[in-house]
Amino acid sequence: MEAVWIAVLWLLFAATHMALSSQRLRPRLVARLRDRALQGLYSLVALAIFVPLVSIYYAHKHSGPYLWTLSMLPGVRPVGYAVMGAAFALVVPGFGPP
Repeated sequence: MEAVWIAVLWLLFAATHMALSSQRLRPRLVARLRDRALQGLYSLVALAIFVPLVSIYYAHKHSGPYLWTLSMLPGVRPVGYAVMGAAFALVVPGFGPP
């Protein structure tokens, strides 16, 4: 059950980050709250989700082999290598000059 909570909190963390920084919502929030207050709200929302996420993860980090048993499934390891290769190919040019 803790894996479900971890997944839900990660999704909520990502959703609130995308929503609060979206091009539709952010200008309205800045107009209403001003920039510094919005940064404070953004930080409070992030902390309100991230602290329980880390707490639940830390309390249950040795509860089961969820992630590590995936590599035993057929085809998962080559897909993982391909995804990491693509990520590497995208990250390395990001450090270069524009």
